[in-house]
Amino acid sequence: MQLRQLVILCEDGGLSDPMVSRAKEHDRGYYLHFRRRDGSRTYVTKHVGDSERRVFKSLDGAAQAAKYIGCSELKVDLDGVEDMKRPTLSKIKSPA
Repeated sequence: MQLRQLVILCEDGGLSDPMVSRAKEHDRGYYLHFRRRDGSRTYVTKHVGDSERRVFKSLDGAAQAAKYIGCSELKVDLDGVEDMKRPTLSKIKSPA
């Protein structure tokens, strides 16, 4: 669904659990999706009546779209995000 349609659903209480997840088909990109009343997931799409999911280039872009739709909170699924590195124990400093 496009952003304008999702705004209406959100105002009506038809959307919950906004989430951003990695677009695995793209090198860098994210999907924004929601849970509907019937329990299914709906994704932000490029065009009205199209099933092609919109790929956001950044987490910020997806967060701005979620805010536009009317969300005050957003979950981020970090599975598959490979460009984030965990700090090693030698880099973590304990308070003195």
